[in-house]
Amino acid sequence: MHSRSLQVALVFAIGCAVGGASAQLAVPSAQAQSALKATVWQYYCVDLPQDPAGQTVAASALGEKSWELVTLNVLALRSQRACFKRPKPY
Repeated sequence: MHSRSLQVALVFAIGCAVGGASAQLAVPSAQAQSALKATVWQYYCVDLPQDPAGQTVAASALGEKSWELVTLNVLALRSQRACFKRPKPY
């Protein structure tokens, strides 16, 4: 029984030593508040041309300027308004 108590004490001591050493190797926790910033968006809405080729050209030109399509609304027969967004520069 004395041998069993000695084994438990030895395992406990080794566990404490390993736990203390591994805490020194741990990656520090991230600072979420400083790392995350809310994105502020710019919005731009435009009436698209009626022909599909013209719509593609208009959307591609905006895409090259970092605008992303958010909504597409049908206003009247063959009339569409597209709204785009992109991150606002700081």
